[in-house]
Amino acid sequence: MAASRRGFLGAALGGVPALALLRGDGARRPGRLGDLPLGSPGTRTEVRRHRRLAPGVDYWRLAHGYAAGHWTVGVRTSGEVSPDRADAAELRAALDRRGFDSYVKDLCVPATQDAPGGVVGHAVQSGRLDRKADAQALRRRLTAAGFRALLTHTDALGGPSEGPWDIHVLHLARDSGLSVRPVPGLRAPEPETVRATAERTSATAAVNGMFFRPMTGPGARGVEPRGLYVSDHRLLHDAPVGGTALVRAGGHRAYEVTELRTRTTVTAPSGAQHPVSGVNSSPGRGGDLTLLTPGPGGRPLGGDGPNGISVGLGPQGQVLSRHHGPAPRIPEGGALLRGSGGAAQWLVDHARPGRDLTVATSLLDTRAGTVRSGIQWAVGGRPALVRSGEVYLNPAANGLAPAGGPVPVPVLLRREPRTAVGITQDGGLLIVVTDGRAPRTSVGATLHETAAVMRALGAVEAVNLDGGGSSTMLVQGETVNRPRAEWGGRVVERPVANALVIGR
Repeated sequence: MAASRRGFLGAALGGVPALALLRGDGARRPGRLGDLPLGSPGTRTEVRRHRRLAPGVDYWRLAHGYAAGHWTVGVRTSGEVSPDRADAAELRAALDRRGFDSYVKDLCVPATQDAPGGVVGHAVQSGRLDRKADAQALRRRLTAAGFRALLTHTDALGGPSEGPWDIHVLHLARDSGLSVRPVPGLRAPEPETVRATAERTSATAAVNGMFFRPMTGPGARGVEPRGLYVSDHRLLHDAPVGGTALVRAGGHRAYEVTELRTRTTVTAPSGAQHPVSGVNSSPGRGGDLTLLTPGPGGRPLGGDGPNGISVGLGPQGQVLSRHHGPAPRIPEGGALLRGSGGAAQWLVDHARPGRDLTVATSLLDTRAGTVRSGIQWAVGGRPALVRSGEVYLNPAANGLAPAGGPVPVPVLLRREPRTAVGITQDGGLLIVVTDGRAPRTSVGATLHETAAVMRALGAVEAVNLDGGGSSTMLVQGETVNRPRAEWGGRVVERPVANALVIGR
């Protein structure tokens, strides 16, 4: 039975809302619902677990599909895949001459709303093995024979899959009384596990948040979120080229998914103005003028390089100090401007102690074509998954594909653990983690599969958050999924840049 537009959980069991049927003591035995759009048609989805966390807040664990894939070994000449099929055929012939059975897998990227589809490469693979140990032995033989070999799985890189899938769903009704908010690590920019953040904030539940990357530059430490990050009305990381974000703005729309772009400037009393090219960015990555603001404990959330000019600002923009090289600290309640190149000279000319500088940020909603204000918090994700009730992916708008070109292979074809957040028609929130990298229990999902699942669960708007080894869901102190850094790897929780916590 296919799910209706009211959503998978709201349309199951003969059209009676599953949210109502699963209320009570939470001891309902696993039941069958309509199909999730994964695997072959007719594959059923089973509710393995349901827990009422608070009035209007529910957790489900869903199981779907069955194990049908195999371990295999990818063989390559340079990159992960060959862009030319003739080169792939030549590599396969070389393997055959050395006595290794192999095959070529054509990699076809599906079209999205802002990037074309088509065949983008060809993967050469050897073996279809049930046991990981046998695949590891084959990889060793291939390596000894002079081939570049990588252990992988037939479900890892695109193509049809029967699963299995292990999917964890949190649903917050709009009137649940609990709120969601992003929280950085206690010692940000140092990362922290979702468990540590949840315990520190006494959260009812929590999931990992934004994509992130290591800080770079001399003396760099910690991680830098990727994309827009607003918390308690404060801009903690900018998005000068724009991107998709989950937003809490208050008013009649508690949550929304849209595209936002930031523009931050510094203005001197004379009217001279200079653009800020990065907020809490790594040295060098943020351009020639970066703004650093304090995180927990007053530590700067961005990196402070050894060169250039550092200007300390008070809470109202008063210039309190100016140093060549790294500044000793961020003034209490204030911020730090770091300039190099032409921006350093601008600071010498205009940022003299005792003067006032005005730092202003505008937030442009490129989807609505308006300038936004009053945003309580926002976390960037990429790409969008659902828009106006339909599957909608925009990788190019989020820097995941070249303009006018197809999306690179890893972005759309890889099955990975996924974390996604969606908004239902009635303003509720869906937070979904799909486990992955475990051939016998959950293979993960492509971005298109994740979008289809979010729509089936009832999301009319949705966005993809950080995934892979970061995907973690904690419910009432229990890590309900099994985070893995690699296929078939051990279960371990990865420290992340921030978490979305659910609580009062």
